[in-house]
Amino acid sequence: LAATEVTGACDTVTPTPVAPGASCTVGVTMNPGPGEEGPLTGMIGVESSATNSPTLLSAAGTGAALAPSQTAVSVGTGARVTDVPVTVTVTPQSGSGVPTGDVRISVDGVVNTTATLTNGSLTAHLGPVSAGTRSISVTYIGDRTFGRSSNSTTATVGKSAVAVTVPLTVPVYVLS
Repeated sequence: LAATEVTGACDTVTPTPVAPGASCTVGVTMNPGPGEEGPLTGMIGVESSATNSPTLLSAAGTGAALAPSQTAVSVGTGARVTDVPVTVTVTPQSGSGVPTGDVRISVDGVVNTTATLTNGSLTAHLGPVSAGTRSISVTYIGDRTFGRSSNSTTATVGKSAVAVTVPLTVPVYVLS
């Protein structure tokens, strides 16, 4: 969580000392990240001239519910170790709007890349990916309107042809 606004009786621009035994009130507006909803926690650091400064305070709140999203994933035909085309589309489960933000794409449980949606979809070209049957998983991170969602599929990744070019060298003879 990132604090986006701090207000209250403790002036943060021109600090006024708080008398011993007195208190001050500070309001904090939290800004949850993309896809974050429900119970949220964080820490607030308070600096002062006291010997125990800084002091960390726990903060808790509830992020507004986000509209549910659904993620579709497909792998293009002809996937090869050097190029695995993955198409991802994120749509609202109901209602309207276009999800924005990032999608993590993993191959066999290992994140291969993170890509950004354009108009709710993207096509990423993964590589290198080992030949064989692979599990391709996508996770939509969410934005401040739509919640997280994920999906997976399997794809057969074929071997690629390898070309080796050996430069021809012409021997040079020196006659003396």
